[in-house]
Amino acid sequence: MKRILPWLVVSMLVLIVAITQAQESLQRTLARTEDPVVVKAEGIAAMQGRAVSALGVLRWAEGKFEPIPAQVDERTTAGEFCFEHGPKAGKFVGNGSFDGDDELVFMAADAGDQAPAEAAMPAGAEKAVELLIRDPVSGGQAWAYLMAFAGEPPRSSVDYVSHETKEGRNWVLAENYQFAELDGAAYFDRLMLRGPDGKMSGNLADQIKGRTNIKAMGGLVSTRIMDRNTNSDLTAWKDGPVRVLQRMEGYFKGGPLKIGGTGGANNVFYRNFFYTPITIELPFKPSSVFSDFSMYYVIDWNPATEGFRYFDSVNTAGVILNGKMEPEEKNLDFKSPRTYWALTGPQGSMLVRMTSPEKWANVVTLRLYYVDDDSVKDDPDNFPGQRQTGYFVDGIYNLDKGKYLYILYYHAPTGPLDPELAQPILDILDHPLQVQASAWK
Repeated sequence: MKRILPWLVVSMLVLIVAITQAQESLQRTLARTEDPVVVKAEGIAAMQGRAVSALGVLRWAEGKFEPIPAQVDERTTAGEFCFEHGPKAGKFVGNGSFDGDDELVFMAADAGDQAPAEAAMPAGAEKAVELLIRDPVSGGQAWAYLMAFAGEPPRSSVDYVSHETKEGRNWVLAENYQFAELDGAAYFDRLMLRGPDGKMSGNLADQIKGRTNIKAMGGLVSTRIMDRNTNSDLTAWKDGPVRVLQRMEGYFKGGPLKIGGTGGANNVFYRNFFYTPITIELPFKPSSVFSDFSMYYVIDWNPATEGFRYFDSVNTAGVILNGKMEPEEKNLDFKSPRTYWALTGPQGSMLVRMTSPEKWANVVTLRLYYVDDDSVKDDPDNFPGQRQTGYFVDGIYNLDKGKYLYILYYHAPTGPLDPELAQPILDILDHPLQVQASAWK
C-alpha cells in the first residue's frame, strides 16, 4: 500500500494539472480590441436561411451567456448593402434571410470565453453556432455564439455609433470620435476625438482636402481640381449598434478627370475608426496628355490641435504641430514611402492609412505631405493657414487608362498613441482576425 500511494498521489496531481490546463485553454486569450469581426453568411452554413430578426450574438462570461452588440447587414443579389433610411433606401432591400454575402458584425473586444459543452442554451434559443476568433500573429483566441431564437433574441443595450442630421450637416457620433460633413459636400469639416482623459475634444479639423494639380503644354495650361467643387449626396444609410453605413452618390469632374463615379460608394463607421472608398477614373494615360499630374490628400487641422505630435512609419521620432515650420519639421523625410501617419496629444489620437489597388504597385508611391505654417494661405479655408498632414500620391502621372479604387482609413484608438502602439491598428488590415464557425448544440 505504501508503494501504491505515491503513484496514486502523482496520478491525481497529473489529472488536476490536466483539468486546470483544459480549463485555462477555454478562457479568452485574444489581446486585440480594435478589430471588428465581420463574417459572411456563406461562412456560417448552419444559419443560412434563418430570419435575420431571429438572430442574436452572445458571449460566455462569468458562467453565463449574455448578449453583445451585433448586427446583420444584408446585401442585395448585386452585392450592395441594404439600407433602412434615406431617399434611395428603397433601391437596396434585402429578403430578410441570412444568406449569401450578408454580413454578421460585432467587435472583437466583446467576444468572451468558450462556453463549456454542458452549458444550457438561453431560453428560446433553437440553434447555436460557435464562432472561434483567432489572432494569426499571437494565436490568441476568443469566442462568440450566434444563436437563432424562436422569439425576439436578447439584445445588448450598448450602441457604439449613431447617425444624426442636424444644422445642415450629417453627423456620425461614435464612442471615440465625432464626425460631420455639410449636406451635399464630399469633404468633412468637423472631427472631434476622445482624449486619454475620456472627454471628447472640440472640433479639431479645418477640413479634409483632396487636391489634384494638372499641367499641360509644358506648364502653359494649369488646372487645380479641388474638393469644394465636389457634390456628394447622402442617399441612404443604416444606423446599427456596431457600425453605420452611408451610401454616398456624386463626383467631381475637372477636365477629363472624374473622381467618385455615378455608382456611389459606401462610407463605414465603427466605434473607433471609419473608412471612405474613393474611385479615380482615368480616360487615358495621364503622361500621354499632361506634362504634370499630382494628387494629395490631407487633413487641414485648426489651431485647437496645438501641441499635437505628428509621426509616421518613416519619421518615428515625431514633431510638434504648432503653426510654425520648425527646423526639425523641415528636415522630415518627405520622400520615402510610408504605410501610415498619425497624430496624438491630450485632445486624442488618430492614425490614417491609405490602401491602393494592386495595379498601383511599383507605379504609385505614398509620400509625406506636411505643412505646419499658419501664415501660408490655402483658400478656401475655415481657418487661415495650413496645418496639413497627409499623403502626397506620387506616380498617378504614369498610370494607365482605367478605374482605380483606393480607401482611406481613419483610426481613433482609445488612449495615447506612439509608434510602438501602432501595430494592433495596422494588424486590422495586415493580419486580419480569423473566424471559424462550428455547430454548437
